[in-house]
Amino acid sequence: MVQDRELLAPYLQQAPPTNRDAVFQALEDVVVPPVIARFNELTDRINAQLELAVAGRLTPRQALSAAQAAARDPID
Repeated sequence: MVQDRELLAPYLQQAPPTNRDAVFQALEDVVVPPVIARFNELTDRINAQLELAVAGRLTPRQALSAAQAAARDPID
């Protein structure tokens, strides 16, 4: 984390967000995605199914089942 307040000054002078402590806390607890080969392709497959549920074309249960099947299918 950046400790030098001079480096942080431009950020601290901005209006939003009002709760800067939460921002700095989030930086301390960063979570990175797992290292999986072709992770983007995998998440694209899963997200496509979840978007169908959001659009009402699948039920949430159907979307999760389809996402699970898509995730298990080998990526070409």
